[in-house]
Amino acid sequence: MKILLIGVNNSGLVLPIVEEMRRQGHEVCYLENGEISRYEYLYPAERLLNSLAKGVLGRNLKRERRWLATTQFLHGFLKDRHFDLTILTNPDIYTAEHLAMLKGCSGRLVCHLWDSAGRMPGNLHCIEQFDRVMSFDPKDIRERGFTAVTNYAPATLQPLAADRPLEGDLFGIFSFDKERYRFICQLLDANPQLMIRIMLLADHKRKVRAASDPRVEVITKPVVGEALQAISSAYRAILDVGYASQQGLSFRFFEALAQQQKLVTNNASVKAYPFFNSQNIHCLDEAALAIPPAFFTTPYQALPEELIRPYRLPSWVSNLLELMME
Repeated sequence: MKILLIGVNNSGLVLPIVEEMRRQGHEVCYLENGEISRYEYLYPAERLLNSLAKGVLGRNLKRERRWLATTQFLHGFLKDRHFDLTILTNPDIYTAEHLAMLKGCSGRLVCHLWDSAGRMPGNLHCIEQFDRVMSFDPKDIRERGFTAVTNYAPATLQPLAADRPLEGDLFGIFSFDKERYRFICQLLDANPQLMIRIMLLADHKRKVRAASDPRVEVITKPVVGEALQAISSAYRAILDVGYASQQGLSFRFFEALAQQQKLVTNNASVKAYPFFNSQNIHCLDEAALAIPPAFFTTPYQALPEELIRPYRLPSWVSNLLELMME
């Protein structure tokens, strides 16, 4: 099958999907959103000109030029091409005209949302253009009729040794968000006896200043891949703090599942999944954030492979493509 996948390779999570699709025999072309819509100010005065145009004329010249750049790119790229399946993960930058161009050279046009509608409402502005919309968020699936999917467990992850050297009880790494930061500080207050390491990615000086709690380690560059794995695996459990506007399970759940590592989360929707086990996953109640020490001292309860297999990348990709082509 010929597949065109267009999205954003945040944290390196899209490229493994592309590689697995190719391993399964599909011809896959991957395009980054930024590659399609790239536009930068050509000279400093152009930024001022755009500000004036927005204030006086109500026009965003940079947005207009990005639209033109996207249109020109798609015209050139799609000429004399046809795909059995085209997948978009972040459609918010595309207009109805752009989606019509993609649909015209595709057997099926599918949207695979990696964010909830509550977090990224812009993804819905032309959602009716798609033949199918996939979502990992239970609320969007229930209210909008999207097709249910999950995130996946990377193929590189293996069960952690039970006797591995440990540095602490709980580790979490997150991008800075005021709501999330408040929750984390309350969690630290409620569990002073635990060895907890929290890393917060702050990409602006204002966020660095806001994350002032000395118990939180502020970083300005992402930590990913093997570097992150080396840190997280040295803790008994990993921490997941989701957004109030998003109920879907993050990648942390599936990484923990593959590694057989305990997880602490404020997302109680995990209780509806077949792999939920209270000995492995502790759900936080904001009214009672203290975590029982026994959760960390009791061993991880291994799960049957048939519960884990659907979330491993090879099975996940096969199932995803079947759903997209229905």
